[in-house]
Amino acid sequence: MATLFATGRHYGGEVFTAKLVLEHPWLASRMRTLSVLDRNEKLVEKLNLFQPATLAGYPSALALMAGEQAAGRPHITPVLARTAGENLTEEIRSRISGGPGCRVIDSYASSEAPALGTDASTTGNTSTPTGTSWSPSRTTTPPLHRGSSRQPC
Repeated sequence: MATLFATGRHYGGEVFTAKLVLEHPWLASRMRTLSVLDRNEKLVEKLNLFQPATLAGYPSALALMAGEQAAGRPHITPVLARTAGENLTEEIRSRISGGPGCRVIDSYASSEAPALGTDASTTGNTSTPTGTSWSPSRTTTPPLHRGSSRQPC
């Protein structure tokens, strides 16, 4: 899986991928985090070298790569694209599924709380995890460490 997220700080996509690899070392050769802060040419080059079967990232980043794919770059054939972190419009969903020619699953997630829910139309389940009730008014973000008043970005 190649993930296309912001990198260099404590961004949810990057941290989540790193945590998976630490907990399951066998995933290290199967996962790559690519920074959306890089130039398109660099992302295309990395995707061509890695040849991921699955993509994950911001809808805008995956749509951008779908445009690159339509232009003949990169040369990849993913079967699944998972989006998170931004609103996935029908237009962008269509670009992603039409560009790479793969299934698109949208998840509701943020840097502070990854994987809060998944698109019900793709899973047949409710959009929130079993037994949970998400409410923005009840959501709080803990400080970076004890005694700190700074909040994560």
